[in-house]
This record gives sequence, C-alpha cells and structure tokens, in this order.
Amino acid sequence: MAKPAKLTINLTSLFSYYFIWLAGINLATQKDSWLVPMLAVIFLQCYCFYKAGYSRKLFLLLLVIAASGWLVDSLIVESGLVQFNGLAPLALAPYWLACIWVSFVLVFNQFFHDYFRKTVLWCCLGAFFFPLTYYIGCVIGAGLWVNPLWTTIAYTLFGIGIFIWLRFITQWANV
Repeated sequence: MAKPAKLTINLTSLFSYYFIWLAGINLATQKDSWLVPMLAVIFLQCYCFYKAGYSRKLFLLLLVIAASGWLVDSLIVESGLVQFNGLAPLALAPYWLACIWVSFVLVFNQFFHDYFRKTVLWCCLGAFFFPLTYYIGCVIGAGLWVNPLWTTIAYTLFGIGIFIWLRFITQWANV
C-alpha cells in the first residue's frame, strides 16, 4: 500500500488541530457535546501519525508529554490563577484541554520532528506563544485569568519547561 503524500498528512493534522482548538474553546461551556467530534479528530491525527511512519515508542512518549502538559494546566487551575469553563474531574483542567494537548503534541511532532534538538528556539517560542495562546482562548470565552501577571509568568515558564521536557524525553528515549 502506498503511503499518502507527506504534505497531505501534515495539512490534515494541522487543520484537525485547529478544529480541536476551536471546538474546545468555543464549546467549553457546554456539557459533553464536544467530546465525540474532538475524539474523532484526534483519532484522525493518530491515523496520520501512523501513516507518516513514526514509531509507537515516539507516539507513547508524546502522550506522556501531553499528559504532563494537562497536569501542569491542572496545577495552574488548582493554584487559582485561571478558571476554565467545562467539565473537569476534581480540580483538574477540563477534558477539552486534555484533547487539545494530545492534538498539540501530535501536530508538533508531525511538523517539527526533525527540529527537536533546537531547544533554545522552542523555549523562546514557547515563552511567547504559550501565554498568548492561553490568553486568546480565555478572551474567546474558554476561561478567566484571575491574576493576569502571575498567570502570564506561569504560562511563560510552562512554555519554556514543556520544550525542555520534550527535548529531555526524546533524547532519553533516543527517538
């Protein structure tokens, strides 16, 4: 069976990521209506990941990174810096945010796997874009920044830390 063109796989992953991001943000206040379409699109991204020829080992490591991101989001929620809309178990970050994390790591790998070793670049980009993305999501209606200064600092550090963690775990696993 012939492999689909890399551009087609990448574009499918990218558009499905933006669908998940927008669905999560816009439907955050509704009950479970977002769950089925978001999970279906994540399945599509997993399929694209598989068709692109990446290993199961890398796939599992990326899911560990996604879980780590969701747990750090949960710590930020628990600290009271941000309040997200939507269903969440206990004091954890909402489910839709977990879907966005899985989608993010799959798409990030799809586009930037060859550049994982550029840790300083990713840390700088993460320090800028993580707080910006979370802020835009909250402005759209996904949540509320309770303390803007400390929330910005937390997400800046988070944006740096997640890429250091990504570099460490992919280097440790030799993928």
